[in-house]
Amino acid sequence: MTSPDSDAPTSASDPLVIRSLDFMGGMAEIDGWRPDAVLPEIAFAGRSNVGKSSLLNKLVRRKAFARVSKTPGRTREINFFRVNDEFVFADLPGYGYAKISRERSSAWGPMIESYLRRSPTLRGVVQLLDVRHDPTDDDRTMLDFLADVGVPTLFVVTKTDKLSKGAVSGRILELGKQLDVPEEQFIAFSATTQNDTTGRVLVPPGYGTLRQDDISLHIDAGTVLVRALPLEESILRLLTPDSYRALRDLKESDRARINAISRRYGGRPVSVWLISFYGVEPAARFTPGDVTVTSGGREFRPYDILPLTVGFGEQRLRQRETQSAVYVYDGDVEVDQPVSLMYEGGVDDGWEDTLQRIERERAMVRARAGKPN
Repeated sequence: MTSPDSDAPTSASDPLVIRSLDFMGGMAEIDGWRPDAVLPEIAFAGRSNVGKSSLLNKLVRRKAFARVSKTPGRTREINFFRVNDEFVFADLPGYGYAKISRERSSAWGPMIESYLRRSPTLRGVVQLLDVRHDPTDDDRTMLDFLADVGVPTLFVVTKTDKLSKGAVSGRILELGKQLDVPEEQFIAFSATTQNDTTGRVLVPPGYGTLRQDDISLHIDAGTVLVRALPLEESILRLLTPDSYRALRDLKESDRARINAISRRYGGRPVSVWLISFYGVEPAARFTPGDVTVTSGGREFRPYDILPLTVGFGEQRLRQRETQSAVYVYDGDVEVDQPVSLMYEGGVDDGWEDTLQRIERERAMVRARAGKPN
């Protein structure tokens, strides 16, 4: 048994304090040895090299308790770990690695199926997916099987450090649509960042109270007022229900063009904003391409601008008229970090205060929805 000392600090509020940890052994074949089905079990499944060992090591606060194989797909057993003498983690063999012989990998399927069907104390499965890639045929086969067995399943998207933070929520939405799974069943994880096990989990929509101006940056350019609002799903869900639906529908209506812009720039993640210009005086002029965003010490000009209102291209405003467009920036614009808006010498660098408002509202939404922080 391992000592209660872990490689990572814990606190009184830590939901999983590791007091004891045992490697119980491995199940190598159908009807082979396995621990007595006494304690509740949680199984971890996923494609080879998706990051199961890294996730398990993080969960149990150890650097190398679950072995990270140098050759993906080599683990051929279901390995069992007893935690705090209260429950068991079951690490299933990874699937889908091309360099492992078909004969050997096909032998794991019946063993995994036997385990999932014959484990009376199995409480659920954590299914891992690489955030960078669409689900493979093997992933879909596993999910179809889990649905057939009726095992509750939670999805963890791994390797989120490979994308900008602003792109992760978008990928979770895409994976949810592809698999017909609610976004609330996804958790983001990276082995290389802090607080990975919580990630930026999407709160449920319909409980927010923020107004659009609460999550916007503003510049008074004299004859024109500029407003910029990030169309980031994790932020939009904090808006009032009507505002959330309207802005999400707006973004989805331009989804095809946004994806085309991303492909034009080599498939890079993008950050999408709604930017509007309001005329303070008659015949006010505005320059759409001059709206820049600063993030991480870098200044970003829009990749492209998708007009929403008739007359946007004329770049002229009547008094009290508004012209709007969807702006597509590089995905390195990270809206969960301080950003600044700049236009014709004006600057709004108050996003840090907005982030505090966002975090307070996110906690309130979880409380209203009955979800833990």
